[in-house]
Amino acid sequence: MNISKFLDHKGQSLLEITITLGVSVAIIVALTITTLQGLQSSQFAQNQILATKYAQEGLEKVRLLKITNTPIETPLDSGALYYWFSNDSLIWSSAPLDPQGYTATGEPINSNSRFAFGSCLETTPCVPENNPSGPGEKISTQFYRSIYLEKEGSGSNAVQVTSRVTWVDFSGTHESKLITILSNQE
Repeated sequence: MNISKFLDHKGQSLLEITITLGVSVAIIVALTITTLQGLQSSQFAQNQILATKYAQEGLEKVRLLKITNTPIETPLDSGALYYWFSNDSLIWSSAPLDPQGYTATGEPINSNSRFAFGSCLETTPCVPENNPSGPGEKISTQFYRSIYLEKEGSGSNAVQVTSRVTWVDFSGTHESKLITILSNQE
């Protein structure tokens, strides 16, 4: 009869349900992981764009300082002020801006060349950061900016300006770094 055939297959329905449930869970997990990775990539791209904007803003601040001839103070010279133009002590001749080597991340070792330009005003000299080994000037909840000035070669009339923005997220530390050269030409 049909009852004996049914009794022979009594565990098959449970096995089918278990396999179907397992495949369904695997598909849901795969979709969740893919969605999370997409969101993380999107967040990273947004942060990268914002960091690049902050780095560009840093370079523009330095250009404005040059245009307005805002002095820069160097503590190695007992607080001497260096100007961009129209003065005997010009930035282009500033010995403290000579690079004295570089770290593994490409930053100048000379702590007098790293500035926090957020506090620079046209009437106030810019001074190097108090903590040159720290993360830099905090410009938002997660972004830090450091701006480095260093002479471009010995006896040069050019200064290399590096604006570096860093941030930390779920996957580690990231940076956006922009470099420009300012010359002693009006």
